[in-house]
Amino acid sequence: MGRDLDSADAKRFLISRVIAEAELEHVPLLDVEKKMLAFSESDPSFTEDIKEINGDFERQCDTDEYEDKVIQLLKNARDRDAKSSPDGDQPWADALQTLSKEDHYILVMAASFFHGEAGGVQGMTMVPDYMIYVVIGIVIALIVFAVVKVFMWHAYG
Repeated sequence: MGRDLDSADAKRFLISRVIAEAELEHVPLLDVEKKMLAFSESDPSFTEDIKEINGDFERQCDTDEYEDKVIQLLKNARDRDAKSSPDGDQPWADALQTLSKEDHYILVMAASFFHGEAGGVQGMTMVPDYMIYVVIGIVIALIVFAVVKVFMWHAYG
């Protein structure tokens, strides 16, 4: 059974694991990259100037490369924790579950890796994103079918 965390503690846990793993692997993290780990537009504890950090980040970093780097660090850190103790996954599950109720950039990266795994982010799924395209395709097909049917009815009685 996990322990209750508040959002700040959950985010601090994930950030600390990313930074520690980066140090272990000798993967450089710029100051602006570390600040982006805490980035949230909705978290009142994020007191940094969002526009300034985002501008600095866009000037200094490639978003895809950054996200790939952080996802790999998250994965490696979690694997390391899981191997180090039988309950090594529990703090991860607790942190991800706590943050899943809010909007945090680090959660977006964590969810892309932990999706569908035990201890992953519950309630976060790619199905809604995928299903919207399926629904739009079906609606378009039905509209085209209806227009053709009406045209055929008028043209051939």
